[in-house]
Amino acid sequence: MSVSDLTLVAVGIAVGAGGVLVAGATAAAIPLWFLSNYTIDTAVTPALLPRFRARPLAVSCMLGGSFLLIEATRYLGVPKLPYLNWVIGWLIFQVVGFAWRDGLFPTGRSMVATAVGLWCALVAMVTVGPWPVAMVHHPGLQNSPTNPPSIALLTFGLAYGATAIAAAPALNRWLQSNKRAWTVVVGASGVAMSVYLWHMTAALVSVLLLDAVGMIPATTTGSDAWWIAKVPFALLATLVLIGIVALVAPIEGQGH
Repeated sequence: MSVSDLTLVAVGIAVGAGGVLVAGATAAAIPLWFLSNYTIDTAVTPALLPRFRARPLAVSCMLGGSFLLIEATRYLGVPKLPYLNWVIGWLIFQVVGFAWRDGLFPTGRSMVATAVGLWCALVAMVTVGPWPVAMVHHPGLQNSPTNPPSIALLTFGLAYGATAIAAAPALNRWLQSNKRAWTVVVGASGVAMSVYLWHMTAALVSVLLLDAVGMIPATTTGSDAWWIAKVPFALLATLVLIGIVALVAPIEGQGH
């Protein structure tokens, strides 16, 4: 921990905000879990890609079957082992990317039907099945979708991926004919990692600012008032995030 970090903690404790500071720092660091997964999966890629191309169905079934077996141990109360799905789950998404780039997926209406089928499966999982509608973990959540990753979260990601793959041909044609839109996409892609890493920090800063002026109402989660209250928060968080990204993106980009 740096001197500045220690100073910040000391000041927070001195003004009686030590608990808030620790909670905020913990929440802001949540996106960092992705970096460990990203590092592991990237390191595995040189070995995984040629094996996938040699036997795509076998590799896919091995990863999918491993994920399901490990999730089963979660419900059997086996400690620690279920957390292997942090790595396996994201390897599955990586393999989906391999398959897409190699042209192994159906196209046109068949891909649209695949996406629809996955979304329907997800709806059934969170309504009839034991998994929660929330795809973000929070304390007290039963059958957490992300801690460790569940089959519901995997289906959620696959549904999104199938939707993107189905829409890709039309989007590519549009971007090829619209130079301005393509420029925006390229610009946004250049700061995508910065946006991801700092969006929680921007959200926490916005909460503190709104709380300081008494603009965080006590509303029931999911109510109309709750959704309405999100409007100023979302606007402020966006502005704060733009400011943060403008500062950090040039520095973070040097490592690309």
